[in-house]
Amino acid sequence: MLNTSYTARTRKIVLGLGMLLVVCAVVVVITIVHSRLKQHQLAAWSRQAEKIFELSLGNMQEPSLRQLASDPSAEVYRVVLSPSFTPALLVRVEVGKDGAIAHAARVEVNPDRKGPLRAARTTTKVSREAIEQIRAEVVRARLERMPAYDVHDMNVVDGTGWVLEVVRDGHYHVVHRGSPDTNGDARGLEQFTRVCRLILVAGQSPDGLPAPTAK
Repeated sequence: MLNTSYTARTRKIVLGLGMLLVVCAVVVVITIVHSRLKQHQLAAWSRQAEKIFELSLGNMQEPSLRQLASDPSAEVYRVVLSPSFTPALLVRVEVGKDGAIAHAARVEVNPDRKGPLRAARTTTKVSREAIEQIRAEVVRARLERMPAYDVHDMNVVDGTGWVLEVVRDGHYHVVHRGSPDTNGDARGLEQFTRVCRLILVAGQSPDGLPAPTAK
């Protein structure tokens, strides 16, 4: 009688463990499928975001910085802001042997909504102190550890896209984030936002809205 009772309990334990293993396996499979689906969606979304970014650069008559990575002496920092309902703008800081220059640009829409877009631009000298501060904050931000795109941004339907590009030491890195100035603290983007603002300030844009005049 005892052996029979012991055997029955053993079978129940084995059956329970088997069911637990099945449930765990199902959860693992669902997690993997969900993760791969998110990765696929992020890849598709990032390709679309890249097209919009390239369009913004074209509208502001800005060059691509990717090819500069082959030049170990090149040092360039660029921030591009793309608000949902206002024209895009940017500040590009180039560091050379003779000092640093900040180029600010903004897309201007013709009042009658006709004709091509035009880019308003200004150029400003940047102090050595400002460059040293940007360099220090770039290192502190560890941008090389940040992925180019964040899955969180796929759910952002309104706001401002921030793009930070850095070329230095023969490397190019870009980070796209959506409205990090309004929800960045919860996402660990304080340092990213700080670097962007320093670059904007270098272009004489403390409020993040450079207002160059068209030439």
